Amino acid sequence: MRFLNTDGIVIKKVDYSDADRLLSIFTERYGLVHIAVKGIRKSKHRDRNGTELISMSKFTMYKKADHLVLSNLELLNPFLGVKSDPFKINISIYMLSLLNKILVERERREKLYKLVINCFKYIDKEDDVNELILLLVYFLFQIMKEEGIEFEIGDGSYFNIVSCKVSSEKSGGRYLNHRQLEFLNGLSCSKVEYLRELGFTKQELEDVISLLQDYLNYHLNININYKLIVREGF
Repeated sequence: MRFLNTDGIVIKKVDYSDADRLLSIFTERYGLVHIAVKGIRKSKHRDRNGTELISMSKFTMYKKADHLVLSNLELLNPFLGVKSDPFKINISIYMLSLLNKILVERERREKLYKLVINCFKYIDKEDDVNELILLLVYFLFQIMKEEGIEFEIGDGSYFNIVSCKVSSEKSGGRYLNHRQLEFLNGLSCSKVEYLRELGFTKQELEDVISLLQDYLNYHLNININYKLIVREGF
């Protein structure tokens, strides 16, 4: 029997029967995998914490027919700082909702995996709301790059989601004020310190999230909703 070993983070869980749980795990070596864990909800051992959302563990699995079966797990990081704060939880659930829509089973995504883990490590320690929202903006933009749907910033103040351009063409475009244009230019160059220096308010950052979210929803044919999950506490 060949065992597969990898670090991973739980991005979805579904409880069923009296004690069982189906996990969707974003792993470093194997991408998205789904594993049924028998009896875990009645377990009194520490490994139960490794089957909770936003828990990072070292997983040992083996193949049985076309399915993966969990052999063992070792909890590496429960991200307790994330789980102790309602706003951090909502931000994290929003990120997970996006991951669950774009990841393809067994497709290796090491760069994206590292991004996700680093983001959760940051959320775990950071308490400033604006910094957390800024991180989310950065996360959404990195997802665009990973999915190959970056937009072009040209001359003008109108963002056309369909044509993937910021230009002077008004038709079908969304008007951007000068601060939003500055922000998008800084974001496209990954100048995080510059973005901080712009001093965007919480509302200004959420307006950028709305723009990027609409762009992602259109080009990836998905439906993520910041207002529902983060602001209203889904």
